[in-house]
Amino acid sequence: MNKLQNLINLGPYGLKKRQKNKIFNQAIYELNKHHIKNNDIYKRISNHIIWKNRKKIDQLIPIPIRLFKIKELRSVDKKKVIKKLNSSGTSSNSKSKIFLDRENAIDQVKVLKSIMETILSKKDIQC
Repeated sequence: MNKLQNLINLGPYGLKKRQKNKIFNQAIYELNKHHIKNNDIYKRISNHIIWKNRKKIDQLIPIPIRLFKIKELRSVDKKKVIKKLNSSGTSSNSKSKIFLDRENAIDQVKVLKSIMETILSKKDIQC
């Protein structure tokens, strides 16, 4: 069983805040490493802005959302992209783009299902 499935099995109230923060911080760190390895633009931004002289996540400088509109910040191989999500573009004519590979898409469905099961009763959800 993978880390994500373990967290889903715990449910939203299965961990204390301190434990959740530790897992979240580690996940952000790993995600950052993944993006640095797989996207040159993100690597340059991260090295100069995001992580520079920062040790904790709450000290990080977020990436401006405009970058997702003007650049293709894709951290998966173009051939592996199965879904491209676009923002509504309500604040401008440009739309942000998020690229998903098969693994990302499956994980998103699992998490969404888990969230909905928490809100609704499990019998109401047929997947």
